[in-house]
Amino acid sequence: MAITAKDVQKLREMTGVGMMDCKKALTEAEGDFDKAIEWLREKGLAAQTKKAGKVAAEGVSYAIVADNGVGVVIEVNSQTDFVAKNDVFKDFVMALAGGGAEEAPADVEALKACRYPGTERTVADVTADKVLAIGENIQIRRFVRFAENTSVGYVHAGGKIGVLVNLAVEGVDASEIGKNVAMQIAAL
Repeated sequence: MAITAKDVQKLREMTGVGMMDCKKALTEAEGDFDKAIEWLREKGLAAQTKKAGKVAAEGVSYAIVADNGVGVVIEVNSQTDFVAKNDVFKDFVMALAGGGAEEAPADVEALKACRYPGTERTVADVTADKVLAIGENIQIRRFVRFAENTSVGYVHAGGKIGVLVNLAVEGVDASEIGKNVAMQIAAL
């Protein structure tokens, strides 16, 4: 079967993977998109293992208080600040935070086993896909979730610092106090 540029582009839009990898996947799968996606996922696991040894010291922190009042702060690292500043990476981190607020994982490992928002796949599976698409090691470094009391999130310096304050107060508006405390923590 002849693989066209439109086929390669369609697979690229579906997966976010580079053009050459999409072409190779379609060639290996003889034009079958489902098999090509599976081939890319398998390759992604291999790429993730290969890249796992590389230091992921750059990244983004994100703090959120969901509609249900649950507070989440997360740090996800990449190898370069170029990737950390990428909108695709930032959207991935925000989705992880939102999923963490919904699913109630206790720690990073439990978060990896949760369902990624909007899919039936796990966070670990989607992370492997992101490693393949972005081409760098990506690690969820820290994750904290508070379901009780009042949580206030604060993100400083475009995601370099994320703070989540959890307060148990009565008779006062905790949001202003929490914001002030979070800003002081970020400043330190």
